Amino acid sequence: MLRLLRASETEEIVGRLRALHEDGRSAEVTAEAIEHLRMLFGTMDAAGSQMAARAAVPLEDPATIAASAATLASDVLSGLDAQTAW
Repeated sequence: MLRLLRASETEEIVGRLRALHEDGRSAEVTAEAIEHLRMLFGTMDAAGSQMAARAAVPLEDPATIAASAATLASDVLSGLDAQTAW
């Protein structure tokens, strides 16, 4: 997940998630995915952020990776929350 967040522009991720949420065929699963993103990567201490941090050892500092994952996910979530009620 961290690689996707790092490699893509926040606006692009937000736009794609918004489009998926607006499509009746994918709205429900997209809303679930966004909630998982919030729960797993919404903070440095969240399970996904910590898994990413552990996976990066010894190549990168775990605290930096956890913070990066949480910040990038929060940017996406903020972009979604700014215009959409999930």
